[in-house]
Amino acid sequence: MEDPGDFQQIILLATPDKLVCKQMSLLLNRAGFGLVITHNGEEACRIVRDTKVIRIILLDTDLPVLNGYEVARMIRQMGKDKIVIILLAWFSIQSLEMALATECNEYIAKPVVVNELYEMSLKWLKASALDLKKN
Repeated sequence: MEDPGDFQQIILLATPDKLVCKQMSLLLNRAGFGLVITHNGEEACRIVRDTKVIRIILLDTDLPVLNGYEVARMIRQMGKDKIVIILLAWFSIQSLEMALATECNEYIAKPVVVNELYEMSLKWLKASALDLKKN
């Protein structure tokens, strides 16, 4: 896990997909952003609760222990004003409704095209940076 203190804006990626983790890590580190990776939902909740510098949370719906929907709901219940992007395990009306019910900011269906996820993350990081400057 990267040291969150080294970066101004940090993304939390919670997915069991090790290839997505590796590709996102390369892209984000090259762009100068920090990435914290976890492979289960319970740890994702703990990281969000304990780490103030997390700005964006990318949650796979297929996480063990707590799934991505559960994690997103818990983050919102914590009152955390974070950007949450759900990685849908499969696209269906039901999975889309479940994602929207979590009050996520955005969603993307798997299989994830890493460049699309990267561009989506950059878009939200820029918006987040503007919010940080206002405060």
